[in-house]
Amino acid sequence: GMRQLFAEDVRSNRGGLREILADYQILFGNSDKRSLRVHDVSWFAEGDTLTVIASYSAVVSDGRDRRARKSHGDLRFDMRKINDQWRIFRFQHGERPG
Repeated sequence: GMRQLFAEDVRSNRGGLREILADYQILFGNSDKRSLRVHDVSWFAEGDTLTVIASYSAVVSDGRDRRARKSHGDLRFDMRKINDQWRIFRFQHGERPG
């Protein structure tokens, strides 16, 4: 389902669409429980681009050892309309230590 969020030419700090989907497959592929909290959201529009900036907190529990992995950081994604649907064409995220 995540594939639907992105434009074909999406770019991130890790690469393009293939790299983004591979990262999420590694993160969520073997999980049995996961949560993603997005907070401190702000957005602005400029021309045909909508930019969203937010913080996130994620918890992923692996089904094998039930150990929860926690992370938090910042997100930024820029969106444009493609066939009347908003799609992410630029995506950045950074994990914060702690």
